[in-house]
Amino acid sequence: MKKNQNITLLEQGFLFSEKALGIVNLYSPEEPWASYLINSLKAKELFKLNKNYIVSPEEEIIIVDEFTGRTMFGRRWSDGLHQAIEAKENVPIQDESQTLASITYQNLFLLYQKLAGMTGTAKTEEVEFEKIYQLKVVPVPTNKSIKRKDFPDLIYKNQYIKWQAIANECVEMYNIGRPVLVGTTTIEKSELLAALLNEYKIPYRLLNARPENIEQESEIVAQAGCKNAITIATNMAGRGTDILLGGNPEVIDKETYDSEKQTIKELGGLHVIGTERHESRRIDNQLRGRAGRQGDPGSSRFFLSLEDKLLRLFGGEQVVNLMQNIGFQESTPIQSPLINQSLESAQKKVEAYYFDSRKQLFEYDQALNMQRNGVYSERKRVLQRSNLREWIIEYGERSLYDLSMSFGEKISSEENSLLLEKLQVLLGIPININLNDNQWTTSSLVLFLQQQFQISYQLKEIEMEIVEPGLLRELEKSFLLENIDFSWKEHLQKISSLKESVRWRAYGQKDPLTEYKKEAFNLFINMLTRIRHRVTFFILRSKIILEIE
Repeated sequence: MKKNQNITLLEQGFLFSEKALGIVNLYSPEEPWASYLINSLKAKELFKLNKNYIVSPEEEIIIVDEFTGRTMFGRRWSDGLHQAIEAKENVPIQDESQTLASITYQNLFLLYQKLAGMTGTAKTEEVEFEKIYQLKVVPVPTNKSIKRKDFPDLIYKNQYIKWQAIANECVEMYNIGRPVLVGTTTIEKSELLAALLNEYKIPYRLLNARPENIEQESEIVAQAGCKNAITIATNMAGRGTDILLGGNPEVIDKETYDSEKQTIKELGGLHVIGTERHESRRIDNQLRGRAGRQGDPGSSRFFLSLEDKLLRLFGGEQVVNLMQNIGFQESTPIQSPLINQSLESAQKKVEAYYFDSRKQLFEYDQALNMQRNGVYSERKRVLQRSNLREWIIEYGERSLYDLSMSFGEKISSEENSLLLEKLQVLLGIPININLNDNQWTTSSLVLFLQQQFQISYQLKEIEMEIVEPGLLRELEKSFLLENIDFSWKEHLQKISSLKESVRWRAYGQKDPLTEYKKEAFNLFINMLTRIRHRVTFFILRSKIILEIE
């Protein structure tokens, strides 16, 4: 579904794929063809070149941030999706990155003792700020009254006519001398408008995610308020440079700057053109807010078409029917406050959907957050302590307790051999006892084994100290940190798989979140057990090999 950016195969697709691959089960654990197919379909249908990503001159897939329009070097999509896009664009396929640590933005921000922020567009998201961060949004009155005029949207029947209208609006503003800022949603569309303006022989400045434009970003934005300036930019969120009428006073002499500023004010100030409504009202407001700063005059208008994503997915049919009923020609746009309200309502629906997605992600991460805090606290204590002897002894004794209790009170002859084998592997010494003998209880067995472990550990200390004093202490810290890091990385991969699969339990009338918390807790307990067993095993198996020259 394009609304939630998800994709799946129909039954015919499953049958066709299994026949083409010569397999009987697309979801076989041995060969996970399903994930490869889904990622390939996502790469083909949902992820577009020059919108979601670009191909760098070095033939690398670079992700483009949806909101800021900036490239995110070094970031890669997970679970094989990035490799699927690399295959689609026929560039070298790199190894899949492994997640060493993860945290959601929400839990990252909540680590701070004090949390606050300031932005001009937080009002539309105040419910999310209050529910996630317990922060109230307080509107601050503007320093000077806003003189910007926000004209109603113009809606055209198709993209071609819309872009022609946008180009004509740019030409009209250029001829009277007003500066224009055009906000586009993708690199491809910004370059389409640039090509149209080239046909009209109108000069412009282009700012998008391509590497050659990023270096000039602040300079392009700073000069967007000059007379006759036309600036085409992809997603103006967070550019960090104010647009001053008349241009940047630092590079223009004061007399020329003051004269141009006054002239532009008389012409109506900066004119902002939106080429498409974004799914978030915040982004639209950020674009509009580039005009009419500090009491300056300005104006804004959005040009839309029935082929735009928002109209196509959320209520486009109503607008189409309205245009047909009125009998408008293709070249004639609709301009109606009623349609503007419908568009805003559609944006609210999309925002609510994405908020629910982020809220669900936050709720799922809360269970993992407690585990994350526990692991990092443990790791910090390991780093801060110089002697971990008592820690290792505790690990060894707990490992023996876990191993003994896993067999229960009564141990059969087969279980007797299996338990003795496991104990010998763990301790590294032969243990010849008959656990079927009635004299052995679970508590006495655990006590005996713990004594054996302490003897083995003391012998290991003596052995190490004779050859290299202090070496065992270093090994203890090294083994502990290495196993905590390795086990946590392994745990994150299992948690990721659990998130993907647990939602299907809703069909069995079970709450996926509750099931996720139970499973995640069990996985965490198993991880801690494995860490104890591995550290005990490695410490008791460590040896010093001397080379004689």
